[in-house]
Amino acid sequence: MPDPRHQKLSQVLIHYSLAIKPGDKLSISGHAIAAPLIREVYREAIRAGAHVTTYIDIEGLREIYYREASDEQLNYISELDKLEAEHFNAELGIWSEMNTKALSNVDPRRMAERRSARASLLKRSLERMAAGEVRWCEN
Repeated sequence: MPDPRHQKLSQVLIHYSLAIKPGDKLSISGHAIAAPLIREVYREAIRAGAHVTTYIDIEGLREIYYREASDEQLNYISELDKLEAEHFNAELGIWSEMNTKALSNVDPRRMAERRSARASLLKRSLERMAAGEVRWCEN
């Protein structure tokens, strides 16, 4: 049985915060711990007529990535990421982690290298947000 608080919050996020309309391309990202809320947001977005793509993170993956990835992997930008930056018109990030210190022992230079590699995507996303082409919400 869905939690009524998640149902109400999903309605606010989809209809008020993001103003989802039929045909919108919505990206929902979050951690597995937020699955109950993500499920309700997904349901509400589908009901609203959006085309929804989800990115669910499992605890520990980012730590593995930053510790084990080669420089080439840190600098790689997937075609899916490029496509999302250019064509999605709504983004919802649900931040919820069990271990908020998981990356505290990772070399910050590796995280900076990854941020640098993704800078053009961030710039394009910010341009599209400023132009009103993308609606976003972080929760």
